[in-house]
Amino acid sequence: MKLKSPYDLFGTDQNLEKDGIVIDYGDFSLKIARSGGGNANYKRLAAAKLKPYAHQLQTGTLDDDRARDLMLEIFVDSVLLDWKGVVDEKGKPIKYTRENAIKLFKDLPDLYMDITEQANKTSNFRREIVEETIKN
Repeated sequence: MKLKSPYDLFGTDQNLEKDGIVIDYGDFSLKIARSGGGNANYKRLAAAKLKPYAHQLQTGTLDDDRARDLMLEIFVDSVLLDWKGVVDEKGKPIKYTRENAIKLFKDLPDLYMDITEQANKTSNFRREIVEETIKN
């Protein structure tokens, strides 16, 4: 498929942004909505959670650990929708819950970094790209 216009490059499917896509890691997968875009829940939750820290954010005085924790909570509460096949170090299945997701991402910051990058990629939420992936 040859992309021809800005709409082809940056146009996204609002339903995919809200309802989510599956990021397949082989033996496990995570279902995510988009961070921003058509995911109004993300925007609403981020605004509400960050509002008490507005001054600290503006002045650059918000503690880094607190900022990371806030962003992780926002992500888990509004972007991460589900998972399949996630297991612990011993191979025991981990049930998808808010608490387990926060622990998993704190234990595996590189996984968290990768999945947040995927949730921010416009290209992951373009209808044409997702339809092509499904066909393959």
